[in-house]
Amino acid sequence: MGSLWTGARPGLLLLTVLIAFRSSGLGSEPVTPASPDSIAASDRRPDNAFSLDTLRLFADDTVYVFTGPTRWDAGDWLAAAGAGGFAIGTTAFDRSIRDSVQARRSPKLDRFSRAFEHMGADYSFVVLAGFEGYHFLADDQRSQAVFVDGLAASLIASGFIAPVLKYSVGRERPSDTANPYRFRPFTNHNSFPSGHTTQAFAVATVIAAHYPTWWVEVLAFGSAGLVGYCRVEQNAHFTSDVVAGALLGWSVARCVIKHNDQSRAPKFTLVPYSDGHSSGVLFAKTF
Repeated sequence: MGSLWTGARPGLLLLTVLIAFRSSGLGSEPVTPASPDSIAASDRRPDNAFSLDTLRLFADDTVYVFTGPTRWDAGDWLAAAGAGGFAIGTTAFDRSIRDSVQARRSPKLDRFSRAFEHMGADYSFVVLAGFEGYHFLADDQRSQAVFVDGLAASLIASGFIAPVLKYSVGRERPSDTANPYRFRPFTNHNSFPSGHTTQAFAVATVIAAHYPTWWVEVLAFGSAGLVGYCRVEQNAHFTSDVVAGALLGWSVARCVIKHNDQSRAPKFTLVPYSDGHSSGVLFAKTF
């Protein structure tokens, strides 16, 4: 039984990765964000980010992400399988990469990693708040879209999916074991996937999608990748944890952006009508 479980671990990890990306909408069509001039008038995002409409949008985004696989075709499933295969394939290098990175640790690098890894946690929300602040100052709709989409992607990827996977998989951290195939499901062992990397890539994907210039993409994804490296350097995650977190954050963010860029559903209103000679009800539809 022990040898059977040992041989089944890679397959279990692959299945978990596939479930994560099936839920996250990895196979959705390429994202083409709306132009800045048309964002406020056409998309699903509320005019006021601090309103009940935003909470409704977050709930709608969550349903859209988790029902994503029902809209997939064969190509989408193939893409998900490829992503899962890539993530599981990196486990073959987990031990060697861990040993190499740990051999090069230094006090200065430790201090940098401990500081910069916050870009995958509290600092990422400071970045999103900065975009919302710019919206207030410059009435810039695109920066507000970053704020709304970033919060939604963070909530779904880092708040819902990643914690469930961590608890369900129960992978031991490299600080506890050098064996990348040690799992204790439904325990406090929560190495897979990397939550910091999930968060960093969710925010980076939103920023890069709304500001599609090369230097923004390099800065956003470079910073997110550096967060992943910091987690490996701190011996908190294996490389495959970081890869899975990056794919999870990226795919959820893409799905959220695609959904929120869709046109708002028409609103129907019944209005009482009377002109002194006749009365009735007017049926009005707004877009």
